[in-house]
Amino acid sequence: MKRIFLLLNVLFLCSHLGAVENATKYYDMGKSYYQDNRIDDAIRSWKKAIRINSRYADAYNSLGDAYWKRGYLEQASKEYQLATRYKRGFARAHHNLGIIYSQEGNWNGAIYEYKNALQYKPNSAITHHNLGNVYAQTCQLDLAIYEWKQAIRYNCNLAKARYNLGIAYLEKGRLPEAIRELKSVLSNNYSKELTQKACQQLSKMEIGKTGDSIAKSCE
Repeated sequence: MKRIFLLLNVLFLCSHLGAVENATKYYDMGKSYYQDNRIDDAIRSWKKAIRINSRYADAYNSLGDAYWKRGYLEQASKEYQLATRYKRGFARAHHNLGIIYSQEGNWNGAIYEYKNALQYKPNSAITHHNLGNVYAQTCQLDLAIYEWKQAIRYNCNLAKARYNLGIAYLEKGRLPEAIRELKSVLSNNYSKELTQKACQQLSKMEIGKTGDSIAKSCE
């Protein structure tokens, strides 16, 4: 009887390992399809992986990415939520939910998810940056400044954070700091668009104008 029990355990383990291997195979196929911009094929592969392993958090997250790329925000949100359910501390999935909620104008939801992401990955420059953007949208400029500074702390070359920080300092009347950040955008040869915007802001400051306000909606 004991030998039969052991044999059944071995058979179950082999079956489980085989299923995990097949799920991983379909997950990897999905990643390859996604990189080749074959989004529909990627979705089918990740769905197959999930059918084999219904708790495959990475597959849910990737499926959310595919839906997001297609513009299906509601479906993407559901997949990201499942990813966080099956993998505790899944910072990327929480971050992705923050992006979805931001796009939907659900600022409280976005703040909540970005904070969750930072709880598990506190050195994520892009999450700090995105959280700063949400705070700016909700007229919490001091908190936005803090988050953009954190973003630069973890990635000193994050151009958008430097530009936003410069505009925020300008809003607060902290001109030397604003000039420093905007000049940093110029001196580091960031994107042409940001470089032009920084140059315009600096030019306006020279003639006593502040240009567009990052917190215009707060007036």
